[in-house]
This record gives sequence, C-alpha cells and structure tokens, in this order.
Amino acid sequence: MTVEPPGAFPEASEATRAPGSRLWLFRAEDLLLALWIALAAPLLATHGSFELLETGRPLDGVVLLASVGAALLALIGHPRDDDGNWAPLGAWIGPLTGGALLVAFTGFSALGAPDPWTTPIAIAALAGVGALRLALGPLSAPARRALVTPFILVSGSLFWSVIDAVVGPAGTSTISAQELRDAIANGTPGAGMFALVLVAFTGVYYAMLVYAPRQVAEKEGSPPAWLIRYALFLASVLFGLGWINAFGL
Repeated sequence: MTVEPPGAFPEASEATRAPGSRLWLFRAEDLLLALWIALAAPLLATHGSFELLETGRPLDGVVLLASVGAALLALIGHPRDDDGNWAPLGAWIGPLTGGALLVAFTGFSALGAPDPWTTPIAIAALAGVGALRLALGPLSAPARRALVTPFILVSGSLFWSVIDAVVGPAGTSTISAQELRDAIANGTPGAGMFALVLVAFTGVYYAMLVYAPRQVAEKEGSPPAWLIRYALFLASVLFGLGWINAFGL
C-alpha cells in the first residue's frame, strides 16, 4: 500500500508512474477498439458515417467535436506530479495535437460551420472545458480513460472510412482486398508493397489517435505490450476488410 506524504497533490504517484509498471497486456480499451474496428466501423463506413472532412452530416459533427472536448477535459484533468508539473505529455504532444486537429476539422466540416466561425467556436469550447476543469478539479485515471475512449472510437471510424475508400468493395485501388490478403499470406511482390504502406499508415494513425491520448490519460504499458496491442488493432482492420468484402457491402 502506498502512503501519500502530507499535503501531496492527489494522485501524484500516478502521474509520475513509469511506463510498464502495469502487469496486464490488454485493457478494456484495446478490446473495445478491436471490436469497433472489426465490426462497427465497417458498417458505419459503408453507410457514409464519419467520413473524413465530409460536409452535411450534423450528427457526425456533434459527435466528433464532443469527443474532442471530452479528450481535452481528460488532458486538463490530469493531476500535477510531485514537482508541480501539469499533464506530463512528453513526446506525445505532437501526435496528440495532430490527431485532435484532424478530428476537430472533420467535425466542423460535417457541421458545415462557416470558416469565420470555426475559431470563435473552438475558443469558446476550450474556455468551457477550462471552466469544467476548475469546477471538477483533478480527475481520476479511470475517469480520464473513459473520457478519451469516445475520441479513440470515432477517430477509428474516420480511419476506417479512408481504408474502405482504398481497398473496400467500392474502393478505387487497383489492388483488391483479396490481393492484399494474399500479399500478407504469401508475400505477393506487387501487393506486398501496398500492404507495407497500409501497415505504415495504420501505425501513424495508431500513434496519433490511440497511443498518444491513452498515454495522456494514464501513462502505462511497456513497449512490447504496446506493440502487441497494435498488432491486435491491425488484425481487427484486416478482419473487418475480409468480412466486409466477402459480403460485398
């Protein structure tokens, strides 16, 4: 049992805990994301939901922007560490910022918000999140994890819409999904390069929109554990491609 020194900021030991101090390999978020990417996201993509920078879908816009706001609340709800430092981002600030901007811009596009209104709306949203932070105080690790999960799921749907546009049933790629699966199974030279590009793109997405926000919510997991989690994510992408193409949806 850990005893906090008198006057310590709540959860200070949590904020400074080193990666890999947890023993488990998969967490609930990993399994939820895998199921979402393998089953739900393909169905949403085939019905035109959560498409990248698409206009005229106000419900999608509200969901996307709300998920960004929740993720920001998780970020600013992070407690200070023993040295008084707030929200230790480290190297994740770049990927996290890029991912949040991508989802936010897509949300504004879906709402059809005029460009002159985008900045004032964003500033007002940030002010509202800041006010909530002052009202609520530091958030626990489970609360922060819950707040970033919707952001991860909806950004996963955006990711899938891009994949579906390339290798889905109506994709524009000259390499079919079957050839892609053959490349992975048999090392087909032509499609093999395409498979490498897909893996690289998937890795960039995972770093920006899964790994970075989850590290901000709670810094945990060893590098081998995160590689295995990423492999589960990639397997769910391939599984989704397989069944969605098999049924021609």
